[in-house]
Amino acid sequence: MSGPILIVDDLATNRIALKAQLGESCHDFVQATLCNGLREARRTHPQIILLSVGDDRLGVSLCRRMKADPLLAHVPIIAILRMGDESTSNDAPAIRRGALHAGAEDVMSVPVDATLLLARIRNLRRVAAEAQDMTPNAVLGPDTFATSAPAPNLFGTGLAEAAQTFERPGRAVIVASDRGEAILWRGRLARFCHHAIEIMDRTEALDAWEERRRRPSGRDADARTPPDLFLVLSRRDALPGEVLGLVNDLRSNEATRQCGIIVATSDPEIAAYALDIGAWDVIGLPVDFETCAILLSRQIARKRVADRRRRALRDGLEAAVLDPLTGLANRRAVLAVLADTVHNAARTKSCCGVLVVDLDNFKDVNDTFGHAAGDIVLSEIASRLSRACRTRDLIGRIGGEEFLVILPDTDLTETLAMAERLRREASSRPVALASTPAGSTMEREAHSLKQTISIGLTTFCGEDGRSSAEILADADQALYGAKTAGRNRVIRSCQNIKGSRGEDVAQAG
Repeated sequence: MSGPILIVDDLATNRIALKAQLGESCHDFVQATLCNGLREARRTHPQIILLSVGDDRLGVSLCRRMKADPLLAHVPIIAILRMGDESTSNDAPAIRRGALHAGAEDVMSVPVDATLLLARIRNLRRVAAEAQDMTPNAVLGPDTFATSAPAPNLFGTGLAEAAQTFERPGRAVIVASDRGEAILWRGRLARFCHHAIEIMDRTEALDAWEERRRRPSGRDADARTPPDLFLVLSRRDALPGEVLGLVNDLRSNEATRQCGIIVATSDPEIAAYALDIGAWDVIGLPVDFETCAILLSRQIARKRVADRRRRALRDGLEAAVLDPLTGLANRRAVLAVLADTVHNAARTKSCCGVLVVDLDNFKDVNDTFGHAAGDIVLSEIASRLSRACRTRDLIGRIGGEEFLVILPDTDLTETLAMAERLRREASSRPVALASTPAGSTMEREAHSLKQTISIGLTTFCGEDGRSSAEILADADQALYGAKTAGRNRVIRSCQNIKGSRGEDVAQAG
């Protein structure tokens, strides 16, 4: 993440003092007054903005204008709260909330703790970088598209963030060693936010989800999943290791590592370390519960955005490697696995089997029953073949009605047995259709038909010298032999037998 840190304050002494506090952090700095802060931000494209806010509310207004600017909306803003005199200090919570509502990521009061400020800057840079990594240009590269327009929403193929019309209340867990204090926090927060809040101790926070996952699904399904957020309360006399150890454990636990974490502490050093090891936010003590509720709601919203992005990424990856009709591996994926399997077999001097499977007379199914019925047949046969395969085998769709089956660590005898097993399973019972046209001469039972398959087979053992493409061609040639020999049968290619150009026919029974 490039760009300077922009310090916006009307007093030069304040800007210089803040720059001096951060002087050893190896950042570039740009300074501006409140009047020219927006113009300077648009000119310099900063990575972080440190914006002075006070009882005149000019800083809050500037923060709102920056967040409304399309060029600056993504730039994190840390508001530096400066109060004019003691008489206005009671307005500080209201100004803090105003800055947060205006879009500031954090509000820190003067005198600013330099260690905590640097930790917050590092935290916000990581958050911004993570968000940037999920954009189309970052995933696909800026030169993927020929035009200079923004990258199209290819995420509409499974990576889009769908419009959210209704958001259910979030779930937060207060983790505290003092249950009475946790009850107090829950009651106060309930006045300002609508999210469900549970109370747990350290052990429950780390172990509860594994136990709940084993319960039968039902009305408590939400309770069996980790919450959106953990709010960790630190005692005033707590040792740093207690709080930081819990944050580390929550962040490294498989069940809770994607959850948001907020740490409430009066110790700036603990707060700084917590941000560096994975906390999303920190809250200073004593606490203003209305401000705390704003931060809690904001981090729950962040968690949901991250969840949607992960789901979109998973859906996009599945779309890249799975056939949408059958749910099997697509051609690209299965051919890559074939190449890896052949390479491993050559390296370990082991054997593997390769089957090319084709549905017999499938064009007649489409012509007679329609393409919708053809899709039903394809899906059902794919499901039967998949169930008949072993867990270590891979089956993928490589053409319209053609499938490739890869059998690792499998010799010729086992490959022949598996091929015959698949052939029998495919035609073991009729495929039910939505409708059957009158007068059809195809074999059928009421609204069903019997579908057979032909299989071409080859094996690869040790160092027979063939590439994965040649192996696939041999199996495909054997499939052609099965078709010309009458279909519904398995034929083995003998190209892997030195000096042989013939084929062995395993006649279907």
